[in-house]
Amino acid sequence: TDEISEESWTTKRPWSEFKAHFEGWHSAIQAIIDAADKDQCYLWALFNRPPIPEWSTKRVTLLGDPIRVTAEPSNQNLDAYNAYLQAEFYFAQFTLESTTRSIDFYKEAIRLDPGYARAYGGLAWAFCRLGFFSGARGRDAFTQALAAAEQALALSPDVALARSALAYVHMNRDWNLAAADAVLTEAIQRAPKDPTIKNTLANLRSYQLRKEETLQLRRESVAHDPLNVIHQTNLAGD
Repeated sequence: TDEISEESWTTKRPWSEFKAHFEGWHSAIQAIIDAADKDQCYLWALFNRPPIPEWSTKRVTLLGDPIRVTAEPSNQNLDAYNAYLQAEFYFAQFTLESTTRSIDFYKEAIRLDPGYARAYGGLAWAFCRLGFFSGARGRDAFTQALAAAEQALALSPDVALARSALAYVHMNRDWNLAAADAVLTEAIQRAPKDPTIKNTLANLRSYQLRKEETLQLRRESVAHDPLNVIHQTNLAGD
């Protein structure tokens, strides 16, 4: 950041500033902000630093997670991350119009950062959603979802969104439940707490008429993402 120069984990900022930064965001975000302790708001700034020439000396080795294409925000471009957040905002509204707008923003994030694996994963799910809305005419959307999911996984095999989208395509375009099961089995091993994987696996178990497993997976998906309206609705429907 160029606006904040102080480096600290304990710098307090006014709640009103926090609220203003998210003006116009989804009502679920507003609810979280409104529920925050107004006297306990802190600023944790992110700073870009030049790379160090080495990780080790004779006595010390720095340990940590190296930068990867799956990291959030986009490591290459803050504008790409902003476009990704806009896409997520519209995707969460679950309408045909908002889904179409989310696709535009996911594509913009990818244009700004072609290595943004998670944006490809989000795009895959947006096309899955478009296929869902299109019914029998949704095959082309599912095909585009498949391409986006495969590109995400080519960039990084750890993008959970892409694996769950790939399984959804197998289920709803190909009606290949065995292929979907294989994808989700690997996906849940890689990301055992991911709510989208659990919700997609619940969809598969519902197709297979395995009701108790479906309900348990629905409950787990909601537990890991309690503000997700779609997961809540699926649980209520089952």
